Formats: sequence, C-alpha cells, structure tokens
Amino acid sequence: MAQVGLKSFLHGELKDGKYKAPSKLAGAIEFKENLNSNDAKLYADDVLQDSDSSVTGGDITLGIDDDDPVIFGPLLGQKKNSIALSGGESKTVDVYDATSNDEPIAVGFGYISKKNGGKYKVVFYPKVKFAPYSVDAKTKEEKLEYTTPSVVGTIYPDEQTGLYRRTAVVESEADAVAALKALFTPTAE
Repeated sequence: MAQVGLKSFLHGELKDGKYKAPSKLAGAIEFKENLNSNDAKLYADDVLQDSDSSVTGGDITLGIDDDDPVIFGPLLGQKKNSIALSGGESKTVDVYDATSNDEPIAVGFGYISKKNGGKYKVVFYPKVKFAPYSVDAKTKEEKLEYTTPSVVGTIYPDEQTGLYRRTAVVESEADAVAALKALFTPTAE
C-alpha cells in the first residue's frame, strides 16, 4: 500500500548490545534504502540447482531539515571544543571539529510512515553508522528556495542472525510511536 507521510527519525546509541534512550535525529523529509545482496546461482546438469540472494548490508539516505552539530557531531565521532568570542563579554561557543580520524558510533535508527488507508508503518534498523556528509548552501534570491542536508548511514546486519531491519504495521500513530520506542531494546541503564 502507498505511503503518504514520514516522521519521527529516531536514533539511540548502541553500545555493548544495548541502546541509550532514543531521541530525535532531525525532521524527516525523505528516506531511501539501498540494499546490497548476493546474486549467486549454482548450475549443475545444465539447470539451476540453487541460488543465494541474501542481504549483505546496505545504506540508508535521509533527507533532513537540520544537521544540528550538537546531534550529528557525536554521531560522527567529532570532538567538541569551546572557543571564546571576541568582544567585551566573555562568551564561548561550542565547536565540533571534523577530522579525517573521526570514528562514527553505532546507533539504532527508526522512523514512522503513514500508509494510505490510515495505518502506520514502523521501520527499525538495529545497527547503523552514519557517514560524514557534504554541506550545501545557497544565497537567498527573489524567490525563497530551501536547501536541506542529506545524510547516509551504513546498515550492519547482525553477525549471528543476519537481522538488519524490523518492520511493523499498526492502527494508530500512538501505537506506532510506542512500537518504535519499544524496538530500542534492550536499553542501557
């Protein structure tokens, strides 16, 4: 069934098999999934005997409304520093330093989409690492045009079970929110 809405990009840090409480990543504009899979075929006696099309990983691309460094800096493994502002007052501002040595952290990621017909689809990826992204900006012209960032995350299937995505369909938005938050289990203390 067609989907007519997208919301609730949530993430929670994954450490030692447990998630920290989920929090909002950014406003959801667009979501795309690109899976990598095996495409192996075994022929014997001139006929197809077996095939393997199992998922080996993939990536997700998120169109978001804001790339707040307070959220994305830690996800990308960036270090936070403070700098003093010049002027009469002693003010500081936090700065996130992106380096070629940054190590993105693993997170669980999920979202909710509304289906045509009133139901809600909940999608959860148990392990994702987001990659550094390019920044775009454009001058304001006579007609306002928004530029929005996109971020890409790599999907990591579970080493033992192969689990890479969990999906549910529920009746209400409240049930969708509860289901998505429940997928971030087990939780860290």
